Amino acid sequence: MKLLRHDHVDLIRFDVEGLEWEMLPALLRSPAFYKVRQVTFEAHFWTRVGEPEGGTRAVAGGGHTAARMYGWIAMLRELRQAGFRLFAAKPNPLSTDELLSGDGAARPCCYQLGYVRALPKSDVDSAA
Repeated sequence: MKLLRHDHVDLIRFDVEGLEWEMLPALLRSPAFYKVRQVTFEAHFWTRVGEPEGGTRAVAGGGHTAARMYGWIAMLRELRQAGFRLFAAKPNPLSTDELLSGDGAARPCCYQLGYVRALPKSDVDSAA
């Protein structure tokens, strides 16, 4: 941003096959992230019932654990606390269905999420 003399970023888009849950905390800690107007990403909720930690989907966390799910929810809440509001959420039509519940129902594992900054950094600071 400094090199190109930009004072903001209109859009950040990423699809990193499950690593978004590791990227989001780093982005949220970066002062530059507060100059981003929109962020969109593919959220991977790879949890197969009965699959052990480090299973076939190890890169995305594998394993059906409440702690992992709470971590995902916490990251999405942090986006909101950073001034972002969800404006779009839809299943990725190319995602495979994963078994996410004990009822045997298959549900999409990947969703396209879009967030727009609703609060400027100064309002986020004063709301905290």
